Amino acid sequence: MTSTRANTIIDNGWLQWATVGAEELQPHCGSITLKEPFYVLATQSCDLAHGSYENEPHAEFIGFSPIQELRPEFSKASNSRILHVEISESGQASYLGFFVRERFFLPREVLEKFAPNNPFVLSAQVCIQLTTWLSARYYRPSFSDEFNEHWKKVSGKIRDRIKKAYDRFGDIITGVFLGALDNPAEEEFTASWIVVFSSSKVDGGDQFKEVMAFFQSLENTLSDFLEKNDYDGTISVQSTKELTLSDLENHKRIFLDDMCFRGEELGDVEYQMEVC
Repeated sequence: MTSTRANTIIDNGWLQWATVGAEELQPHCGSITLKEPFYVLATQSCDLAHGSYENEPHAEFIGFSPIQELRPEFSKASNSRILHVEISESGQASYLGFFVRERFFLPREVLEKFAPNNPFVLSAQVCIQLTTWLSARYYRPSFSDEFNEHWKKVSGKIRDRIKKAYDRFGDIITGVFLGALDNPAEEEFTASWIVVFSSSKVDGGDQFKEVMAFFQSLENTLSDFLEKNDYDGTISVQSTKELTLSDLENHKRIFLDDMCFRGEELGDVEYQMEVC
């Protein structure tokens, strides 16, 4: 169902993933102060064109800005609050950072009044990354309070060591997966982490020995840490060549910032293998 008013929004050029500069958007934001230089419209196009303003009253925007480098731990929807993507400008690679902290809603009717200036035209690949990132936030299952309490003593170190691995070999790591048993009734709280790295980027390369030694040390250090603290958990590092479908059937991709499940959107095993 569409209406003349809603058609005006579409005619103005407001479609999902349209971009607009803060200077153009700020005059329409009332008391909201924009903190990023650019914003992207996240609301689906069909909702923007919906004829009922009562049923679809708002449009959602998310702030973003150019960044100097793409940090792997913020790419591939690995972080629930920040997303880094690569774009092409005049044939050169550049990078954008999107920030959930700069998400806000405007009355949809505001979009009747002006058009986006589209300082960035986002590619289909970037739009898929944005969709995956945002939907994963809504689909992620949470752990019980008892599970979080049980693991809080060691989860911080595990997270920090994995982040350090991203700092050094983030272009090689393709994802971190977690298999967990969360059973408060029986006080069973086990966890198994798998850090996955790309075989094609390591095998036969100049860094092969260095990379393998680093990942072996990571696995040994964290495994010893869990054992010394008497935790029922395992840490393993596997290449995409070694990873099997059965591994991923029992594990789910996680957000690195919270060390919690990333969600089931596009989360079937075949997709996970493709991403890896």
